[in-house]
Amino acid sequence: VFNLENFQQCLEKRTSYLEDNKKILYEHLKIQYATTKDNINTLKNTWKETKSNINSGDFKVTAARIEALKQELVKATDHQTLTLETSKLLLYPLPPVENISSLLEEIDEYSQELKKISSIQDSLDKQLDTVWENCNLPLLFDTCTKGKTQFQSILPSLLNTTFCIKIQDTISSILNSRNTLKLLKEPCIKERHWNDIFSQLKFDQFDMSLTINLQFTLHDLLSINLLANQTLIENVTELAQKEYVIERSLITIENTWLTTNLKYRGHPSGMVLVEEWDSIISKCNEDLSELMSMKNSSYYKLHNNRCTSLTDKLSSLSIILSTWKDVQFRWLSIFDVFGDNGQMKSLLPQIS
Repeated sequence: VFNLENFQQCLEKRTSYLEDNKKILYEHLKIQYATTKDNINTLKNTWKETKSNINSGDFKVTAARIEALKQELVKATDHQTLTLETSKLLLYPLPPVENISSLLEEIDEYSQELKKISSIQDSLDKQLDTVWENCNLPLLFDTCTKGKTQFQSILPSLLNTTFCIKIQDTISSILNSRNTLKLLKEPCIKERHWNDIFSQLKFDQFDMSLTINLQFTLHDLLSINLLANQTLIENVTELAQKEYVIERSLITIENTWLTTNLKYRGHPSGMVLVEEWDSIISKCNEDLSELMSMKNSSYYKLHNNRCTSLTDKLSSLSIILSTWKDVQFRWLSIFDVFGDNGQMKSLLPQIS
């Protein structure tokens, strides 16, 4: 049960204690106030120094430092406000403090801008570190276009910093090399073509073993300066496209026979017969003719083993199909004579 008398006595004791120790408390508050004020002034000077040196060092480290500075300044300001409010309650008001809300807004603006730049950099780095074989060009171009648009709203004081210029240059390099990158993504570009490109450029810093299975990254590719070497890349790509004409035909022929099935039908005798001989034999002969015509190409030598292997297989298939067709037609002719003719069967030896 609440006891009003006890509460009143407790309140009087507390009030008496505050009155007796008011000067001591006030002196303590003045010390806290002065310490906090000095701390705020130190943080303000730190901000001026950080702002003036923002172009040097790692911008992500700078961004973390600015965020920490903002939190320290907010904490110091809150402590100063609490000290002032306490002094008013003691009826010993302290001098008013400088309004630093505009400073906090400025620091917060820089902090948010650096977070935005960091986000652009992280998205770009993710693409740059992707192995070329897995690189998604539409996603890459979309990332760069969005990054370019975001930079249009960045603070001018940050826009011309070294790290921002570097990011913008990378974005511009990718967007300006868009057509060249699309060419290099063509299926006709093989490991030998990559070796040719890097060898002709005499790019010593590049590990040639990375061309195996296209394990080099987009960052590796951009390091050869695609724009400056566009003519070389176009020449290699043109050669690759000509070589790929034969390869594409070989792929088509191989896929055709991998998916081709014979059509069957039942026969009164219980045998299963193949249908549509003409179309499948005709297709086999057409593909053999196409393989023979490939020998006239100046790029045939590159695919010689593959062409020879496929020619041998189709030649064997052609012989098998023709023999099979002949045997089936002969069997049908004999069956028409002997199959359902009971009298003819009785005249033949039992072994027949």
